[in-house]
Amino acid sequence: MTQLDIGIPGFILPEYIAQVPPYQRGTSTAKAGPSIKMSSNENPCANEWLKEKIFLIANMDHSRYPNDDYPLLKKLIAELDDVELNKIFLGNGSSEILSLIARIFLNSERIVVQSEHTFPLLSICAKLSGASVVLADSKHYKHDPAALVSQIIPGRTVLYVDNPNNPIGSLLKIDELKYLIESTRGTAFLVIDEAYHGLVCSDVYQSAAQLCNDEKHVIVLRTFSKSFGMAGARVGYAIANPNIISILEKYRPPFNISSISSALACEALRDTKFTYSCAKYIESEMELMIQDSIISNHLVYKPAANYFSLRFEEQHADKITDLLMSAGILVKHMADDPALIRVSIGKPHENVFFRKSLSTALIKVNHLEELEI
Repeated sequence: MTQLDIGIPGFILPEYIAQVPPYQRGTSTAKAGPSIKMSSNENPCANEWLKEKIFLIANMDHSRYPNDDYPLLKKLIAELDDVELNKIFLGNGSSEILSLIARIFLNSERIVVQSEHTFPLLSICAKLSGASVVLADSKHYKHDPAALVSQIIPGRTVLYVDNPNNPIGSLLKIDELKYLIESTRGTAFLVIDEAYHGLVCSDVYQSAAQLCNDEKHVIVLRTFSKSFGMAGARVGYAIANPNIISILEKYRPPFNISSISSALACEALRDTKFTYSCAKYIESEMELMIQDSIISNHLVYKPAANYFSLRFEEQHADKITDLLMSAGILVKHMADDPALIRVSIGKPHENVFFRKSLSTALIKVNHLEELEI
């Protein structure tokens, strides 16, 4: 045990908490000058739309606490996703829901099973709850459902998958989702993270929300941060069996979504044409990106959402990230795989500048390597 230094004897911080690294956030600012942020998978279409919607809600009375049940927001979500109201839980972003899942369902006797390449937040929250994290092998960076299921310890496991996968952008097929749902029934709590639902342009994609309508052991997560472009508003939600929802409600802080964020989310749900136009924009810009010869040569997998990952020699990836930052472009160098760089789709001129800057960075890296030889 490690002593928690707050001047009170007996307040002990467990060793496992001290050893957990914080979540690696996407870089937000360049070293100098203006920057193009392509590090956090944000929606590049949303800013003007949000300004218009914020103007519409400016005259609301924000001096009062919001209705803590958020009835209108839940009603609009239920209509959009064709689910019952009592199967919806609202969170301060889906990250809050992941944190609550760890707090409720995990302890030192339980494990999280996830792919070796996936969104890491639940694994961090799990370790802070004293749980162990078991990494299942991936198939060329994709989720391998059989490998995941093989790691389950019945009655002690939370199994996590994100679909699309982050950072690669690969998809689980409908038969793979069904296999995971059926294989975890009675043995594990299954968390399916659909953060990029609404931005996916692929016939392969199938939401799990309708597949697990009567399941007691599955929770599906969504967020307004991506397809609706409301990353700064912090609104997420879960779809699950009413029993799971009632447990989550016991742990939810009061008024966990601001009245402004709730109103913005309601406006977003009334304007689904906007999200469709965003998805089509992402699809067209992604095609331009992966047609670039340098990107196609280093692309890990053809992505399904608004980001992609490039693989370089490990000693080059860090240098390329720094050179791009020097040019004012922020990308995410993946901590769990130092050979990977994840890039978000930006505005058209940003994407063009990225392609030119990446080419320049590779030339510089190769030149430096020749000098070292």
